[in-house]
Order: sequence, then structure tokens, then C-alpha cells
Amino acid sequence: METAGTFDLDAELKIWLSGSATPIEKTFTKGVDIYEVQAILTQFVAK
Repeated sequence: METAGTFDLDAELKIWLSGSATPIEKTFTKGVDIYEVQAILTQFVAK
């Protein structure tokens, strides 16, 4: 996860799946709480 900074106003989330060399990438605007997105995703990941 990469949060928005001073010059980069977007946050990026990358998810690597086993067996895949490239991650799934999603870019969020600065108004989105990326930590909340991550918390929701962890609820649905098999443990």
C-alpha cells in the first residue's frame, strides 16, 4: 500500500496473488481512506 503524499495526490493498493507475477493494482483519490479499504479486504481474505 502506498499512501498519498505531498506531490502524489493518489493512494495505490497492489495485491499479489500466488502464481501471478504481476499484482492487481488500484489507484484511489486522496479523499478515500486507504486504511479502511485495507481493513475491509482483510475481513474477506481466507486465513
